[in-house]
Amino acid sequence: THYTPSSPFFLESIEMRPDQERQDLENAVANERRLIADAVGREKKMESQLKVFLSYSKTLYEKELVTRQHHSHRKHQILTQIAADLKSRLEEVEEETTSNQLLDSDRKALESSTAQPAA
Repeated sequence: THYTPSSPFFLESIEMRPDQERQDLENAVANERRLIADAVGREKKMESQLKVFLSYSKTLYEKELVTRQHHSHRKHQILTQIAADLKSRLEEVEEETTSNQLLDSDRKALESSTAQPAA
């Protein structure tokens, strides 16, 4: 049908336009609200994931710190043990050297005392 200003359908179409525009605006607002709600939901999800990630990272860091402290302590124990073993071995070598020197000096003294009466 063709609408003319004298036609009763023309008035209806004019009255329907504001309703249609209103409906279009309401639909656009509803769509924007859905988009905002989706964005807020994604933001909350990402914040939650970030909290989980930070918690996991902190746990890994603390575990690594404890592991390093344990290794450091173990290295210190090993070095202390090595130092004690080395000291003990050096003392043994020193005792053997001192003992050998005493034996050498005793032998020389004995040799010199046995050599004197023959003269």
